[in-house]
Amino acid sequence: QGAFGWNNGNLLPPYEAGARGYLDWNGIINPMAAAIKTAWAVTTVSETYLYELHQNSLGLESLFRDEWRKQWGIINGIDAHVWDPETDPMIQHRLQKGNIKDFKARNKAVLCEWFGFSPDLPLISFIGRLVGEKGVDLLPDTYRRSIYNGVQANYLVLGTGEPWTQNQFRALAHQFQGRINAVIDYNEALSHQIYAGSDFLIMPSRVEPCGLNQMYAMRYGTIPIVRAIGGLKDTVPDIAEPGGTGRGIRFDQFSVEDAAHAIYRAASMWHLEPGIVALLRERIMAVDFSWERTISKYREVYQKVGADISPLPLPETLAKTAVQPEAKKARVMPKPAAKKAPPKSTEDKGTATDKTKPAPRRKASPKPPPGKPAPAVKKKRTGKASTPEEKPPVTGPAPNPAEKKKK
Repeated sequence: QGAFGWNNGNLLPPYEAGARGYLDWNGIINPMAAAIKTAWAVTTVSETYLYELHQNSLGLESLFRDEWRKQWGIINGIDAHVWDPETDPMIQHRLQKGNIKDFKARNKAVLCEWFGFSPDLPLISFIGRLVGEKGVDLLPDTYRRSIYNGVQANYLVLGTGEPWTQNQFRALAHQFQGRINAVIDYNEALSHQIYAGSDFLIMPSRVEPCGLNQMYAMRYGTIPIVRAIGGLKDTVPDIAEPGGTGRGIRFDQFSVEDAAHAIYRAASMWHLEPGIVALLRERIMAVDFSWERTISKYREVYQKVGADISPLPLPETLAKTAVQPEAKKARVMPKPAAKKAPPKSTEDKGTATDKTKPAPRRKASPKPPPGKPAPAVKKKRTGKASTPEEKPPVTGPAPNPAEKKKK
């Protein structure tokens, strides 16, 4: 909150005496409280997280409740072009012709081969930071209990974080070979493959204002298992709720019992009700989590507070910069075929250079051979490789992480 005592108030820039009441909260200077008091609108990244701030916000609870009329909770968006199962270059098998069943089966087979799992059991994965905020310390005992209770499922973990937690997952992978595996690493390409090939993604967070991983998972047909807090609660209605709007499985309490029961529900559904799993995958892959949807929500807020949201014209200098790449593209595309020069032009050029030192013929040089277009024009034509539109190729997943670990 950036709070500090009034004894350091002289460090503030000059302000009107009447503004002291805005700066003060519980006898100290609190910039966060001042911002909430004076803002036209206050937004958080989910409605449930906004409600949670009313219950626990480290001393600002009453202020949040008093200013409720100007508060909105808006879920973040994801880049639907990056997280696209039809075009994702980081996964082994892309979604083709809407065949979700084949898409999931083939990508799961890749993970099972890499990590020594049986494809006949549901694969439940965790991706993220191995820290207390994400609730990942709940998982070791949850996985043990599930295995000892006979729940037929496999577990995969990807992430880095607190050393104690990392060692816990290494020990689990050693103890339950073929059932649990862990990659203690940050690997973007592998995370895409796990989203594509897993059956479920578990997120037992202690706090989660919005959460993005559950959205990535649903984009790839992976059913989320989440704790009912913050943005997880808003984006993942439970499949048991009436109305046919469920998207996953939720549990309320931060406890091994609740988390293990959620895993039991997921595994039972996978084994006993494959038709429901297939319908659920279709439903969650159709949900719009794009930034366009999120931006429209923010536009509504700005309109409600009377803000002018009409597009501003670009300054002249910025406008020129903005059209520069398009202008370059127009000059180099399409690239014309090289014209053949008449033989005489070669001879004429040769006699012209005889007055000084004869130029070597057909010697490798950045200059064009005789009879070709002038150098200035040629440079424009061959500048295509340096245009802003060109991007380096994106590589696929890293080599088999399981093999890397064995080494």
